[in-house]
Amino acid sequence: MSSNLQPPRNRIPAYALLAAVMFADITFASPTDFDTSFNGTGKAFVSVGAPPSSDFANAIALQSDGKVIVAGKCNGIVNVDFCAARFTRNGVPDTSFRNIGSVVTAVSDGNDEAVGAHVQGDNKIVLTGNCDGKFCVVRYENDGALDLSFNGTGKSVLDLQLSPSIAYSSTIDFEGRTLLAGWCLNALCVARITRDGVLDTSFNAVGYATAQAISGTNIASAIAITAEGRVVLGGFCFSGYCAARFNDDGTLDSTFGNNGT
Repeated sequence: MSSNLQPPRNRIPAYALLAAVMFADITFASPTDFDTSFNGTGKAFVSVGAPPSSDFANAIALQSDGKVIVAGKCNGIVNVDFCAARFTRNGVPDTSFRNIGSVVTAVSDGNDEAVGAHVQGDNKIVLTGNCDGKFCVVRYENDGALDLSFNGTGKSVLDLQLSPSIAYSSTIDFEGRTLLAGWCLNALCVARITRDGVLDTSFNAVGYATAQAISGTNIASAIAITAEGRVVLGGFCFSGYCAARFNDDGTLDSTFGNNGT
């Protein structure tokens, strides 16, 4: 099974970057360019989802101990689901992660796809993405078990009242809150959730905010947090690049551009 989610225009999927850097031959490189301390060859492979395998990686994260987390979508028992694999710093599947080095998680009743991966300071692992047309987040313990202190289940599907919503990027701010950015009803949009896994109502009163830089399609494909805690979105708007900046409370920053965009 496959998802209908598509990356924004001109964006290189993370799996392609990952393959070029770590897991696949580069046509202009010689074999000696590979780090042979990584799995003996500089390359590693693992099949995660149920057969027939159609694993697709969108994101990568590094832990402080050098372990590598790769996340995306894989075939689950019924639908396409979140999945992640972890390799040791030596390039072999890390069996301390769910005993087999990988995990597949059904988040919604439909198709799910992780597009972001983050490691918190306490080594908990956060995957962000899309679940049946909604933003969603999953948090795992360091061993790959669902973190039940996160929304009671380890999983959070966000009802933004803006359907469909598609997330393309995410980050974790200085207070440990997770933010997802993407496209909601032709507008740039961003949602913020608390460390407990629920929409943060201190952000624009509802936990999410939108902006439209120009008439037509506005897609936020990147997100960053300034040193002052402002939330900056970057992306594609109809026929060019665009950006929006929000204050920490979720209101548009009127000192940025044209009333925030």
